[in-house]
Amino acid sequence: MHESSAPSSRRRSIASSKARSCCWCSRSNIDDTPRGAALLAVDGVGAGVDEKVLVVLEGRAAGEALGQKGAPVDAAIVGIIDTVTIDD
Repeated sequence: MHESSAPSSRRRSIASSKARSCCWCSRSNIDDTPRGAALLAVDGVGAGVDEKVLVVLEGRAAGEALGQKGAPVDAAIVGIIDTVTIDD
């Protein structure tokens, strides 16, 4: 069994939109090594620093995930991941 990593929120910015925080999220591989560039995502679930999160990309899907159709959002945090197990 292997544990998988998802994007994790690294630090919070002070920006907000209708009481929602924004987080810098970095992608990582299964072994927690960094993967790709960090992205700024609107936090729809109240994720904490260094939590593994589920991020929805693209404007329409991200806006709808936050309950704001047509919102100018490119990325939104829509879930906090406790663990992921991959069976060999």
